[in-house]
Amino acid sequence: MESVSTRNIPKDDLRVEETEETDDESDSDEDSSTTSSDTDHTKDSPSCAYAFHCAKHWHSDIILSYLRSLPATALTGTQNDGEWTMVHVAAQSGNIDLAEIAISKGIPLNGASDAIESHRKNTSPLVLAIQAGNEAMVWWLIEHGANITEPVHVDGKKGNILSQAAFYGSTALLRHIIKAKRCDLPPDDVTLSEELSRFGLCYAVLAPSNRDRLPVIQMLLDEGADPCTSHTDRASSTPVVVLAAWNRDLEVFELLLNRGADINSTGSNKVTPLMIAVKHGHDEMVHLCLDRGADPVAHQSTGQMTLSFAGGSGLPWDTVQRLFFAFQDAGGDLNTISAEEPLPHGAWMGDPALYYLPLHSFVAAGRIPAVRLLLRHGADPLAKGIIGVTALHVAMSRYAERPLLFEDIVRELVDAVRRVGGSLDDGMTSDRAHFYDPPGSTALHIASKQNAVGGIRVLLANGADATILDSDGRSALEYATERRNKRCIELLSRAVESHRGSAN
Repeated sequence: MESVSTRNIPKDDLRVEETEETDDESDSDEDSSTTSSDTDHTKDSPSCAYAFHCAKHWHSDIILSYLRSLPATALTGTQNDGEWTMVHVAAQSGNIDLAEIAISKGIPLNGASDAIESHRKNTSPLVLAIQAGNEAMVWWLIEHGANITEPVHVDGKKGNILSQAAFYGSTALLRHIIKAKRCDLPPDDVTLSEELSRFGLCYAVLAPSNRDRLPVIQMLLDEGADPCTSHTDRASSTPVVVLAAWNRDLEVFELLLNRGADINSTGSNKVTPLMIAVKHGHDEMVHLCLDRGADPVAHQSTGQMTLSFAGGSGLPWDTVQRLFFAFQDAGGDLNTISAEEPLPHGAWMGDPALYYLPLHSFVAAGRIPAVRLLLRHGADPLAKGIIGVTALHVAMSRYAERPLLFEDIVRELVDAVRRVGGSLDDGMTSDRAHFYDPPGSTALHIASKQNAVGGIRVLLANGADATILDSDGRSALEYATERRNKRCIELLSRAVESHRGSAN
């Protein structure tokens, strides 16, 4: 063993060295001495753990000399690192000197040895170097024979170097991989284009926003990736243009459209890029979608219209108006929806996204200019859609949040109901699988639960019946009494007495 400094080397390791020296002096059989030394290092887990630990943090000559002194068995792995070898550690830490030591001892460059079952193999060293952004290490591994064209292991599963390079934004590596793959294929082979689409473009679009995705995606498209490709997982298949919309990446989104992606592509639940842009309140993307011919009348398989997502989106008023008139010009129906799937159980009345009808959504969001616009252009204040509640029920359920605002909205809706000859006593027809209020609850019932004094006053002044019972057999007065709101109790008590008096 070559002489190295003992500074920073654990006592357990020094004890192993001393034992080896004693064995060498007392035993004349050299082969026996070597075997004993290798066995001691293999069994001495502190020595292995120390080797792995120091390699991640230090590049000193002392440490490198110490690692050179260890047998290959001590650099293969530890209990904590599973099937990792010292090549893995070197790749992740960017320690080229350490990688040279490891391969000089015969440790496999591409990961675990073939003796380890494939389902137990860990991420390959090249993948670790790419993920860590250690560019010099990446090229060193490739120059020394790291596999870039065959399937590799990524987190215990079969993976692809192309997808890793695309996801982690390495254009130079991608170019090198593509060139290498082309050398192995005939000129008219289409498999590379499919691979660039499936493993390259999909993963590049999925990359986090803090990575520079645009140059990678641009290069992949130039090399033949299909802009209409979809990312497929166990649950669904999602077009890359829809993924770009989810990522709120306007530049990538526009690039894909410019290269031929379908603006009306649909992902899971038939969601479109326009729906996503509206839901996120991404003003520029909404305008771009409309400019490129996005369908404003499209709806999800569970019924939500594109326009309904605008309610709680925070989009500027001019954008909301453009979206509405595009919806109207395309023949959209404000009062009818088509749902291919049932409303998910547990949907709560306070979530505007689940009201489906545009009027419900804008009422829930408290956007009174939009409420007026929709009522003026034919929105039915009595419509319940598929959820069994009217816009007035929705307004009352939100009343306590901003009483003054929602009192104005209640007035608008009450006037609209009266204009169409409707009743303010229309009860909810939804079941309790979706809403807390029992079927048969009127706007007055909900107002009582919200302590909505102003709302109760408006409803009673316009003829709401305070004696109606819900499916639990309870009146609005009972709910007000339960909540001990004196003003609500007084208003409702007088209304009940007045009703009894007129009945007599």
